[in-house]
Amino acid sequence: MKYYFIIGIILGIVLWIYSIKELKKIKGMIKTSAIVTGYHLYMGRSQSKVTRVQVNINGKELEKDLNYYSIFLRKGKKINVYYEPNNTNIIKCTYGDIFVLMLGLLFIVGSVYLMVAL
Repeated sequence: MKYYFIIGIILGIVLWIYSIKELKKIKGMIKTSAIVTGYHLYMGRSQSKVTRVQVNINGKELEKDLNYYSIFLRKGKKINVYYEPNNTNIIKCTYGDIFVLMLGLLFIVGSVYLMVAL
């Protein structure tokens, strides 16, 4: 039974490391605001839904796709996004990374608590 808790702790640590690594990538990016315009079907390796935003970059209004889909990002919501100064095609939003960070913390704390309690 303790193996399940150890797996939960390892999974939590992996999620934590991944999200911190993704959040560190934002350090060199420029912060701007964007408005969610809807959702778009992305035809890459696999068909997936992504969130589409309207963002103002260098005085130009552009429509870009975020790298994920979220039910919490409703149409018309104003969010903060980050873009690279040299490559404006890369737009990142921190909502997904923060969610993964919290999920990893939940796995770690929950597994440790259950391992000690049982």
